[in-house]
Amino acid sequence: MTFGGIKMTTKESIIHTTKELLKTRTNLTIKDITEASNINVAAVNYYFGSKDNLVNIVLKEVITELKTKIYNELLLPSNNTGKPDNTELMVNKAVDLIYGFSEEYIGVIYLSFIGSEGQGDSTNILVNEFLTDTAFLQKLLEVFSEITGINDPLKLTAKYIILFSSFGVPLFLRSVIPNVTNTKFKEYKDAYVKELVKVFTN
Repeated sequence: MTFGGIKMTTKESIIHTTKELLKTRTNLTIKDITEASNINVAAVNYYFGSKDNLVNIVLKEVITELKTKIYNELLLPSNNTGKPDNTELMVNKAVDLIYGFSEEYIGVIYLSFIGSEGQGDSTNILVNEFLTDTAFLQKLLEVFSEITGINDPLKLTAKYIILFSSFGVPLFLRSVIPNVTNTKFKEYKDAYVKELVKVFTN
């Protein structure tokens, strides 16, 4: 199979299609996957064992991609001087990455925070990747400490958890404000960033 001029194996194409579906589908079914991939259920079971295993593989893949972006944007000095960014710039960068991801993969966010029937462990993947990856978390807290001047581990962790909650904000806004315009969405995002900056500077 070929996507965008790139030839893929059947297994790769199923993963690719599932990833695309998770950009918009909040309750992904095996039928959605098989129809979009032009395969049968047996193929999913053959390559992945179950739909849940397939979805978990895709979730881990897209979340790992996000963590790589966060690492490159926040954990590596953006100006190559070795000096960390200021608090407001750091929060803006973090929220831009999180909001961008949440907007692009609304299905992933939905599964992570709300889940769906029979979805197994998928609701834990986002939390595990961002809250139990010790090396990643430690590096982020070091950067937060350098930028904010805060050395108290408890306080830094609390601020990180508040920042982590940003993942759910786009889903919340879309749920409570139906048909919210992009302009209005940006207004809420900007207001949210301002409040987060206050949290990180206090």
